[in-house]
Amino acid sequence: MGANGCVPDNSATTTRLAAASDLPTPRPGALVERGVDVEAAERCARDLLLALGADPDVEGLRDTPRRVASTYAELLTPAPFTLVPSHRPGESART
Repeated sequence: MGANGCVPDNSATTTRLAAASDLPTPRPGALVERGVDVEAAERCARDLLLALGADPDVEGLRDTPRRVASTYAELLTPAPFTLVPSHRPGESART
């Protein structure tokens, strides 16, 4: 991780997606939502706003780091689901 805990230190010029084994485990006692260290994600969202030149402490952006962290936690960790076998046209979907 980088100095701010958000961006990996990488001197290479290529970019790669992180493997699950590359991701840090949430620290003990961290607020975890859907397997995500929400506090770390909020810090990263705040750092992103700062890097983009926005002031995260203004009224309209104050809650943005929490919203961003929560949205990505939901988006990137979908709820488990079961696939239902398909049926042939004209047949009932119920068996």
